[in-house]
Amino acid sequence: MGRIAGMLEQAPKETTPLQRELDRVGKLLGVVVVVIAIVMIGTVLLIEDIHGIGAVFDVLIMGVALAVDVRTPTGSADQFLGSGATGIRPFIAISGRHRFSPHLNLGYEWNGESILAGNITGTTVGEDAAGSPTILNGPAVKRKLPAQLTYAVGADAGVTRALTLSFDYLGQALFDAPRAFLSSTITQNIAGGTGPLTLPTITGGRDTIGLSNGAVGVKYNLAGKLLLIGDILFRLDHKGLRQDVTPLIALSYEFGH
Repeated sequence: MGRIAGMLEQAPKETTPLQRELDRVGKLLGVVVVVIAIVMIGTVLLIEDIHGIGAVFDVLIMGVALAVDVRTPTGSADQFLGSGATGIRPFIAISGRHRFSPHLNLGYEWNGESILAGNITGTTVGEDAAGSPTILNGPAVKRKLPAQLTYAVGADAGVTRALTLSFDYLGQALFDAPRAFLSSTITQNIAGGTGPLTLPTITGGRDTIGLSNGAVGVKYNLAGKLLLIGDILFRLDHKGLRQDVTPLIALSYEFGH
């Protein structure tokens, strides 16, 4: 752990092809939001039974919300109970208002410092002048958690007055995130030996990582404004430490008029 932490600290920040692509995509986010809103409106016009100019204008009225999600550094990061850092995520949400309602959620999260992004053990491994390994013990070191772009695209479809089905694509892009790389090293060719060998090894570095998830769920109106919500979240790639399938269940109640 200490050697990998040292590699992460010394690793140069290089622009990867994925970073360059995300930079390009980031400049087009405003255009993407507009295009998706147009597609959402077009989908509703095709699926819903729309008659008259008044009904068309009603479709054009999309629900748009701007909000900020703030995460406080609660829990215990050294036991992986929370991140131990403050996170701020402004986001925009766009949704239709009909029986078939596409929706979009787009946000960007800034994070503070945490030992989860630094050296959680405080141990560093190196070499002295004679080339002998050295181990230095110290306090845990905090580093800035990677920022991330979050986006979700999906739709709600009303089956009956009480039952609604939903499906979503959920994406994340983590920028300059610490990670371990599997690589290889070649041993020296010692006379009388078996010759050079290629052996697997692990190195530390930073990268921009994209994560993809899918979700399907149901919403059932139990009574009045009380909703029963059930979702199944599943991974669409094999990156990171995540469950293959995560079931979720909740009750939701809306207050006010």
